[in-house]
Amino acid sequence: MSSVVVVLNIYDLSPANDYLYPIGFGLHHSGVEILGVEYSFASGGGIFESRPKVAPGMLRSMCDMRAILYNINIIPLFFPIVFA
Repeated sequence: MSSVVVVLNIYDLSPANDYLYPIGFGLHHSGVEILGVEYSFASGGGIFESRPKVAPGMLRSMCDMRAILYNINIIPLFFPIVFA
């Protein structure tokens, strides 16, 4: 078994978040970073991939989701583009 770090990147989509974030509200976008690729969801576009930390908006925070243990032979089934 091996492990990989998974990071949740959270982006501000509005300057109003400067006032809303402290009280637990805001307009945000998020992406999950795995193996150097960020996966996000867009309405009408589904799941897409991009370079980490370059999504529209300002990067608000990064949450370490801890390492995930996996069998290296199974990963390409879930992320075929990364391992193509």
